[in-house]
Amino acid sequence: MPNISNFNQFEYSGGFFNKILGGILIILAIGVAAYTTTYIWIEKRTICEKLTFKPITEEVALDRAYPLKTSIATELRENSWTKSEHTVPAGTTVQVLGAYMTRLNYRADIYSSSAPWVYSPDQYFWIKLPNGATGAARLPEALVGRKIVIKSGERAGQTVTVTGVRKNKTKDKFPYDYSVEGSKKTYKWGEFTPLNKDVPEMVVYTCPLSGSFEKERHKAAHVPSFLKIPVHDDNGYFLFPRFKKWNMYKILPWWRGRIMLTVYWLILMIIVIKLLGAKSIKLSAKAQRKTMENPDYSSEQVYLSAVNYYWPRYHIRAFIVGCVFSPLVWLFTRINRSAMVSSLKNELNGERCPKCAQLALAWKWTGKETGWQYVRTVQTDSYTYTSSDDKGGEEIYDPSTGQYRKRKTYTTTTYGAGSHDLYERKKEYVVYCKHCHAILKTDWEVESKTGNYEGGDVISERTTKEAVKWGYAPKN
Repeated sequence: MPNISNFNQFEYSGGFFNKILGGILIILAIGVAAYTTTYIWIEKRTICEKLTFKPITEEVALDRAYPLKTSIATELRENSWTKSEHTVPAGTTVQVLGAYMTRLNYRADIYSSSAPWVYSPDQYFWIKLPNGATGAARLPEALVGRKIVIKSGERAGQTVTVTGVRKNKTKDKFPYDYSVEGSKKTYKWGEFTPLNKDVPEMVVYTCPLSGSFEKERHKAAHVPSFLKIPVHDDNGYFLFPRFKKWNMYKILPWWRGRIMLTVYWLILMIIVIKLLGAKSIKLSAKAQRKTMENPDYSSEQVYLSAVNYYWPRYHIRAFIVGCVFSPLVWLFTRINRSAMVSSLKNELNGERCPKCAQLALAWKWTGKETGWQYVRTVQTDSYTYTSSDDKGGEEIYDPSTGQYRKRKTYTTTTYGAGSHDLYERKKEYVVYCKHCHAILKTDWEVESKTGNYEGGDVISERTTKEAVKWGYAPKN
């Protein structure tokens, strides 16, 4: 078959205007994409926190504050890592404003990434003293009123309510004795498991930037100065959990806000790129239909008109997508443009007659051909071939399922080394226009055949049967 091509030779250029437009839009998109991508990344890096903690005002937090009488002296701090500001003596009634967290995914007891309602003796709380001072303080008494499960002893496995806590003189990491209802025996930390399922929604206070100067706040939050610090990265009160059946603590810490966001972004970008590619194909096809069949256009005019129709319409869509996601979209844009140009060139060179401008190019054999000429002798090595009886096969009835199975027959044949001769001849074809009957090109195409086989005999043959693992309804 001849190659129907190269009948419309000219320089394929996108045009000066389209090149300038493309360059300007790419530069703008890179700038806008840098801004929007940074904004989306900063806003969405806390996606787990946004789905777990609901921002609330200080007034709402104060309405939810509850009194607690300390039974152990504690220290009030500006935050969990600063020095003590006040000593809060035992017997002081404080207002608990919320569980304190340095960040919403990072509790103040340093090594814990547990949910704020998971009790720990060194968990910090944001409290308000009778004199109005507020700060972070440890409150082992926070377990009072909550249920625990005894781990060992006579009451192992029992669920009881904690009624009090006092400090002991041991050198334990948490030197506290917890008293429970209905028993004079006290329990140390580690001898029971606090229950967290029945804990109601609670207020959480976070101040990750506490103590930093205003000009350092953006640096501390890893936010560029031209963007606002997201509420979840700044000081504030939150309600936990936002939803009863889901919170980020059901996901492993390493996955929170990192891989989830990346996967989400990539999936969304792939979807958009596919939509952009589909739109590119439609625009390309429409541009070709509008110009290809116009007999008043030369091939070059067809190309330029099609590009001028396609490129601005595609570019504005690529610009929007590129701004929202990233300049990576423009790499895909180059692929779309190449595909459009290649398709247009193929249509022009393989379908459109350069004389009458009709899409009527075809080819045919003139009837002329040369005789067969010996080329060379080809040597072949021995080989093994396996075939199967796909249509036939022995039927086996399975009474347990009421279905039939077929047992296929496989035949493995080994052939010896051999040789054969290769021959070639040429046939004349012409490329012509079915509309104006112009002969555009004459070409000789090479045709080949083989003969004079020697060797290659069957050395061995082996047949095996294998039951196929599928069934079908029994025959009537």
